[in-house]
Amino acid sequence: ADLIDLGLAQEREPLAWAPQAWESVGAPVDVGAVTAIACAGRGVVVATERGLARVDLEGACEALVADGLAAPVVGLAAAGDALAAITETGELFVSRDRGATFRSAWRDRASLASGGAADVVFADGALWTRTRSGALLCSTDFGVAWQAVIVDGRAASISVDDRIGLVVLVADTEGDRMHVRRGVGRADASSAEVVAADAVSALIAARSDHVAYAAADGGVACDGVAMPRIVNPLALAFMDDLGTLLVAAHRDIDDTTSLVLVARGGDPLIVADVSGDGRARALARDDAHGVVWIGGAFGLLAFEPRGTLSSP
Repeated sequence: ADLIDLGLAQEREPLAWAPQAWESVGAPVDVGAVTAIACAGRGVVVATERGLARVDLEGACEALVADGLAAPVVGLAAAGDALAAITETGELFVSRDRGATFRSAWRDRASLASGGAADVVFADGALWTRTRSGALLCSTDFGVAWQAVIVDGRAASISVDDRIGLVVLVADTEGDRMHVRRGVGRADASSAEVVAADAVSALIAARSDHVAYAAADGGVACDGVAMPRIVNPLALAFMDDLGTLLVAAHRDIDDTTSLVLVARGGDPLIVADVSGDGRARALARDDAHGVVWIGGAFGLLAFEPRGTLSSP
């Protein structure tokens, strides 16, 4: 059994398709390969091999000037007119004018940066970043000044939920426990143990009371429960407050990314496929427009959810 490739094992017992497949929507836009997506205003801001662009469902594509931003960009966050971007080298840049100009938030702060930024989000009116060494930093002035936030361990991943704020996956200092901390920085912050530290990667999604993460064994867990038959996760997103999870999972055997939907208490079902150069790099649930954006070497696509998302 140890010799069986996970991808081949998945093909042996393929996932079933949902009764209603999701269809691609919106006007096609040629932006090139996509490395990061952030929902913003009427659409999304995407990082591509050509730079940053603002895209909407009507087909509008506005290239951002992004003066001062180093490339390539591998992480994005947006809030109002503010944008935060992480480069491949781990440097964090911030714009306060909708992407016209950027400045480095790390310059002259090498020791504080702790090896560079790994994740960045906006939550509760502040900018939060997780460094590659596992430090959690917060800035209330768009990266001019930073404050270290103690979470009693190493920050393994961060995510954000509109209602509960910042969610942090924390590995205890002993290295044998993992906790999910919800609402970090708030008076009503809470914490719950989820899984052994060596069973979790940095891939995480949070919404309402639900947290999903990618396991080191190549699978996915949601609220501490393993999701059956899902391997090679690339990105995660919750579709609703009931815990319906969307997973972008890759099949190496045919280089295809499947969008797999898992309703609470239900079996995983494929709702869409992206074939050919199908390794997804970013996934975003756009609540304002009722679509899911997915990006990768194949470009940028938007899918409209179909059918019932959650079981009763």
